[in-house]
Amino acid sequence: MSIWYDGRTQWTYSSSTGEVNVTEPTAEELQQINPFAIINSFRSSYKARMISSTSSSCKIEFTPVNSRGAQILKATITFNASTHMPVDIALTLDNGAQASIKVGTVKTGISYPASTFVYDKSKYPDAEIIDLR
Repeated sequence: MSIWYDGRTQWTYSSSTGEVNVTEPTAEELQQINPFAIINSFRSSYKARMISSTSSSCKIEFTPVNSRGAQILKATITFNASTHMPVDIALTLDNGAQASIKVGTVKTGISYPASTFVYDKSKYPDAEIIDLR
């Protein structure tokens, strides 16, 4: 999937279906897809334990201090040992579903034009747009 978000509207393109879903997500919905928001949410309500550590990566498991009402029952996050940035996030949700987020690259200190965060339909001319707003 490819996702664009301009601060109000979110476009989610699925290459397997050829569809683009257009939504205006809530803050809670955004937190579920933003790897850094997910990690930040663990600070106060999750306990952490190191699973493994090598010269190239560190794997930490997070579980809720109180599982009642927790939407994420377990998260295993692999961090790059040299950059300390997440590279893989595996989540087990309260409904039993599992989600995996792969972080390909993280670039800091770069200014992007606003168009970077808006879906460009000319790049996907055959995609069906489904407006869910």
